[in-house]
Amino acid sequence: MHFGIKPHQGGDDWKEVVVETKLAEELGFDSVFFGEHHGVDWPQFSSPMLVLAALAGCTSRIRLGTSVLLFPLHSLMGVAEDAALLDVVSEGRLILGLGAGYLESEFDAFGVERSERAARLEEGIPLLRSLWAGEEVTHQSARLKLDRFRLNPLPHQDGGPEIWYGGWEKTPVRRAARLADSYFPGPSGNREKLRICYRIYHEALEEGRGEPSCRPLMRDVVLVRDAAERRRAEEGLVRLFKEGYSAFGHQNVNMDTFQEELRRGDRCFLGEAEEVIDQIHSYREEFGIDYLVIRVQNEMTRGERGREMIREFSQKVMPEFV
Repeated sequence: MHFGIKPHQGGDDWKEVVVETKLAEELGFDSVFFGEHHGVDWPQFSSPMLVLAALAGCTSRIRLGTSVLLFPLHSLMGVAEDAALLDVVSEGRLILGLGAGYLESEFDAFGVERSERAARLEEGIPLLRSLWAGEEVTHQSARLKLDRFRLNPLPHQDGGPEIWYGGWEKTPVRRAARLADSYFPGPSGNREKLRICYRIYHEALEEGRGEPSCRPLMRDVVLVRDAAERRRAEEGLVRLFKEGYSAFGHQNVNMDTFQEELRRGDRCFLGEAEEVIDQIHSYREEFGIDYLVIRVQNEMTRGERGREMIREFSQKVMPEFV
């Protein structure tokens, strides 16, 4: 089983991001991920590709992923070229996680019609693969015109980086099976939502690209030492989901049921190391996940306490799945 990490991000404490990323590489994590949002008051960077390019220069092994890049907000060529160059700079370490986005304010800010999300994804992802493969591409649509265009430089990875695709409804989940290398559920959905989406995904795989490259999942993780820390962690997670999802009308988060879902283990992996190990085993057995990305953005996991938790996870939890 592989393990990735989505550390603290956003704000102005860049040094903390570098420290946590280098620590994750030292402790044996396989990857580090950064997301994208614009004009919102929660911890996210606006350009995960820039962040990963900077981190490529101070790491050597750990893979670098977006979780997720809001593809419809960007030009196809911008994503194709930036991803290829980042893959070259990092010597083949890029994982390109893509999503459709959902905040109307972000589409307004970029001058993109939200209703065009699906069309941009359906057109763009196959073109990414053709460009990364070094093909001479001719294509014309309402959004772009390519006349015998070749990408230069090509990605370090043959055919380009893996594409992981996230989404929570039938159409995007089926899109992941058809166009992406893996379906990448984020931390917002509860266990029942995962069941529904994985069922759709497995059915769609037969008409898609075949067996996925891996079966990743992102979950919030907090290791606690006592009852007091557990209470603090629960309170922090409630605030995180309320301010980062519910306040924006995210379909997956109902704050009336959130705390009960949290205590049942249907939302996050929370507890002492042994409890978290059992929770991961349970999800692995039910969903077949083989790549867990832990999100450590709880306010209790900042600074030295957060680094202690990352060390503890690598020493007590990860060895159980080797």
